Amino acid sequence: MPSRGTELADQLITYAINQKDYKLLGYIQERISTILNDTTATVKTAVLLSNSDQQELTTSIKNRFPEASGVRFEMDAGLIGGIEVMYKDYRYDGSVKGTLSQLKGSIL
Repeated sequence: MPSRGTELADQLITYAINQKDYKLLGYIQERISTILNDTTATVKTAVLLSNSDQQELTTSIKNRFPEASGVRFEMDAGLIGGIEVMYKDYRYDGSVKGTLSQLKGSIL
């Protein structure tokens, strides 16, 4: 069974083809290429990290992913607490929000 995201992507591509909107198809291709070739790791936290915490995380991420070109830090209060790390297809969710979602999924 395809996911909702897959269905939406198929609908958008079908729409662009039916409308002969080649600019839109080119834009989609460009965005996908940019995302797939991005070698920046992203760290999301609920609170602002100190410079020393950012440096320590950057060092750890660079050790784990030597090909990472850099580390981008973002704040997301919706995480409630903890951290998310994303790099290419790797995702670590150590956030309170993620833990609560897992608990909800295991209960239902």
